[in-house]
Amino acid sequence: LKQFYFDILKIGGQFIRGIARDPDNQVLTSALATIAKQFDMFTVAESVERAEDAAYLQAIGIDCLQGYFYGAPSVRPAWLVGDDRRVRA
Repeated sequence: LKQFYFDILKIGGQFIRGIARDPDNQVLTSALATIAKQFDMFTVAESVERAEDAAYLQAIGIDCLQGYFYGAPSVRPAWLVGDDRRVRA
């Protein structure tokens, strides 16, 4: 990690689904969150599907949670379709 510049660490659903009841994934995800914080990285957890999983992830300091617990994936708005270079924030 020191040799590459990453500012976001995204943790995949295979580690996140059911994490509130999975001690092995809790250890792994907690370690990843700790390492990410040491390197000033923003953390994202994918595939959050249950309130208990969201609560656990928030408790260990994951910055952003995404998944069906918060909403189903949606289609891009019409104003975003086309040349992405024209969309500026």
